[in-house]
Amino acid sequence: IIEEDFAERFEGIGPFRDSDGVAGAIFSAIALVAAVFTVFLVFPGFSGSVASRIRSTPLRTLAFGIVVIAGIPLVILLLFISRIGWIVALGMLFGYFVLLLCAMLFGIVSVGKLGLDLSKKDEIGRRSRQLLAIGLGVVLILLLAQIPVLGPITILLVLLSGLGAISGEFLQRYRQPA
Repeated sequence: IIEEDFAERFEGIGPFRDSDGVAGAIFSAIALVAAVFTVFLVFPGFSGSVASRIRSTPLRTLAFGIVVIAGIPLVILLLFISRIGWIVALGMLFGYFVLLLCAMLFGIVSVGKLGLDLSKKDEIGRRSRQLLAIGLGVVLILLLAQIPVLGPITILLVLLSGLGAISGEFLQRYRQPA
C-alpha cells in the first residue's frame, strides 16, 4: 500500500494552475472580450436598451433578476415532475443556460456603457469609444473577480442585473403592440 497525497496527484489539473496560469488567464480574457464585443456589435440596440434599463432602475432590475434566476429552475423542475412536460423542460433548461450566458455578457456590456457615460470624451469616434469602454468594463470585471470576497459578489451582481434587464426587456417588448 502506497499512500499518496491527494493534492499532489491533481496538482496540474485545472484551467488556471501552475503551467498555464498566465496564458490561460490571458486566453480567457481575450475570449471574454471577443464574446462581449460580438454581442454588442450584433445587438447594438438591444444592448443599449438593456444597459439603460440597468442604469435607470438598478434595484428593480436586480430584484427581477433574482426572481428569474430562482423561478425558472422551479418551473423546469415542475415540468420534469409531470410526465408530459419533460420535453418542454429540456428545451427550457437549454434556454435557461443560454439566458445565463447572455445575461453575463449583457451585464458586462452595461458596465462598459456605464463607464462610457461617466466619461464624456469626444476625442475618438462614437463606435470606437463604445468598444473601448466595453473593453475596459471587461478588464474591470476580470480584475474585480480576482479579489477573494468581492469578486464572486461582483460577478453575481453583474449576472443578476444582466438577467433582470434582459428579462425585463423581453417582457416589455412582448407587451408592446406590434
